[in-house]
Amino acid sequence: MSENIMRMWLNIIRGLVPNKQEKLQNRISSMPLAATSNGVEQVHAVKSLETKKFESSTEEESGRRVSSCYLRDSMITRMRTQGVSQDDLVRKLFGLNNVLWVLFSLYFLRLLVVRTIHGLSPVCIDFLLTSIYDAPKIILMFGLIWASSYAFYLILYLERKKLLSRMLTNALLRFCLLLLLILPCKWVLSCEYPVVPSFSVAAQATCFFLKIHSFVAVVERECWRGTSLDLLLDWKMFSYFLVAPTLVYRVKGYPRTKEIRWKCFFGLFIQGCGLLFVMYLIMTEYMLPLFHNASDIHSIEFVVTLIVPTGIFYLLFFILIFEVMLNGFAELTRFGDRLFYEDWWNSVTHDEFLRKWNRPVYNYLMKIVYSHCRKMGTNRLKAMTLTIAYSSVLHELVLAVSFRRLRLYLMSLMMTQTPLIWLMNILLRIQERRPVYRQISNIFFWNYIFLGPTLLMLIYSREY
Repeated sequence: MSENIMRMWLNIIRGLVPNKQEKLQNRISSMPLAATSNGVEQVHAVKSLETKKFESSTEEESGRRVSSCYLRDSMITRMRTQGVSQDDLVRKLFGLNNVLWVLFSLYFLRLLVVRTIHGLSPVCIDFLLTSIYDAPKIILMFGLIWASSYAFYLILYLERKKLLSRMLTNALLRFCLLLLLILPCKWVLSCEYPVVPSFSVAAQATCFFLKIHSFVAVVERECWRGTSLDLLLDWKMFSYFLVAPTLVYRVKGYPRTKEIRWKCFFGLFIQGCGLLFVMYLIMTEYMLPLFHNASDIHSIEFVVTLIVPTGIFYLLFFILIFEVMLNGFAELTRFGDRLFYEDWWNSVTHDEFLRKWNRPVYNYLMKIVYSHCRKMGTNRLKAMTLTIAYSSVLHELVLAVSFRRLRLYLMSLMMTQTPLIWLMNILLRIQERRPVYRQISNIFFWNYIFLGPTLLMLIYSREY
């Protein structure tokens, strides 16, 4: 008996005193990733240690295992401080992803059941009917906008055949570019469509306006450099550019994938339908009732009540556009460059957010608008301000057409980005000395992201 007790105490002492493997593991855990060459040695060392089992001494007579305690971090801490591959991260967190979808499904299923119990339709049909109002004409307008884009190729082709002079070509291109943006918006205003169809047509017209502006600017820049129009005008490349998820025209073409992955495309389609359904429920259950009674609700109560649904709607809208729709178009067109966004949610400055959250528009603004301003001799600050002003005018145009009111609220809010960039860059210099300010800047950024759209909804809902 005494011999067994002695063995037990020896096993306990072995569990309390760290062995060489534990010391090596603690040393690697505290080592920064940059301390090893590209972090490869650290990751392999951690993986090799994790695969080994720390077994306690067994009793010779019974062979039973005695449990021991070790100095170990929690799983999330280890994932944060040590190198974890993307596959391991997905494997470890796939259950949390399923939990989020299950919670969303159960929550919105509750809404459907409660509406049915009270004798209502499972979903609000009125908003759906207004959203798809006169859908055939809207789709026809989309087709006309796309077809009219070929007029710009025709004008340049006539110049290549020496049928139009350079001066006349420039005048026609700019005049037709304005018509491409103005005529669809004028048609929507004359028909007095609801908000959703009006927004769709205005956004589509603005998108093709940016595409054609990029095409014209790139062709003119290459002509100025001495490149012949025979090398710049490619019918197949121009047709591909009109349907590809990019706003910057490239003379040398785009990276392409080998084939269309139909399984991936249908998966994106199902995700898009699910996101649209969730967004529709959020809009009809939490946002529309406040919009209809906006004049009777105090402004503070309106903002506090709407800020969470608006934030969720904003994030879902981002996922729908940049993760589902753009990737879906990229899959259908075999477009290879699918970096449509970066980790904008970690932004600590506003210019970082502008660079990361909408890469197609950012590339267009930098390569077409900002670069042109710099070539005209403007300094960096003025060029940045003009670029933001150009973007804010187009955003305000879309809202003005959607709500049939020109109020410049969104434009004023977007123009505050210039002083915000300057202010948050000052905080960034402080962050180099005090890292805690990085988290404070990110919190300030998220409050701006959620509060801005909520205030816009308050203003427009009271005036619409």
